[in-house]
Amino acid sequence: MNSGISDYSGMKYCFTCIVCLCAAVLCASCTPLTPKTIEAPARFAIITNTAPESPYKPFAPELTKLIDAVNRENPSFVIHLGNIIYAGNTQGVRETDIDRQISERGEFFSKLDPVCFYVAGNLDFFKGSFSFFTKETKRPTNHSFHYGPVHFMAINSAMASISELQKKWIEDELEINKDDAAVIVLSYYPFMLQKNYAGYQPTVEDAESFHRIFIRYKVRAVISAAGEFYSRVDRDSIAYINAGAVPIYKKDGYDQFRYYIGEITNDSINVTGRKL
Repeated sequence: MNSGISDYSGMKYCFTCIVCLCAAVLCASCTPLTPKTIEAPARFAIITNTAPESPYKPFAPELTKLIDAVNRENPSFVIHLGNIIYAGNTQGVRETDIDRQISERGEFFSKLDPVCFYVAGNLDFFKGSFSFFTKETKRPTNHSFHYGPVHFMAINSAMASISELQKKWIEDELEINKDDAAVIVLSYYPFMLQKNYAGYQPTVEDAESFHRIFIRYKVRAVISAAGEFYSRVDRDSIAYINAGAVPIYKKDGYDQFRYYIGEITNDSINVTGRKL
């Protein structure tokens, strides 16, 4: 008999625990999530166009000056927005030319202190393949990473077009990370440019459809680097920034930006050009 009372008491206790647990789960699901915020500004450097003047020439020694300048800035990380090698559609380039460039590039970039993330540029493919680029950067051409609550997405737009497969990846990635404090899209070719640069540089095909996707997922900024100029278009709360830099091998007569410093806060994103 005692045993029966004991069993019933245990069952009653378990039932009470289950009810309490269900109530706690329901309560937690009804509690609004605290929005993610950027507690400290995300500060990073942007570089691009560090390839040599041709597939057959060595890297410019000025690349050392650029890397030293970026190291002095002491950013949390670096974004390379394309053209780590010189290949693309250039005729006559051999695999040995690419191997040499990769080797030389490695010597320079081994002296870069912050971690570097890479976006494929229009010179970074060889015979239609990005295999050299992905092997060197150790990431696929479409990838993403976080810096705190800020989500960065690198898109391969090196052909100035984005495939349907890529588009699905972009939408899936945005959906997964929609609750982050900010989402920044990285691309070689720009999606939008200031009117004075219209026609001067290709933009990504079907940019308007991507703009609608970016609005839906509250993308903060789209940063690109094609061309040798800076452009910013603010549209529907999205900053379209082209942080183009003069190729590192150009010397005389070029007093333009060679790299940029970006900073993201809860309220703003600023990208400022730097000269060497």
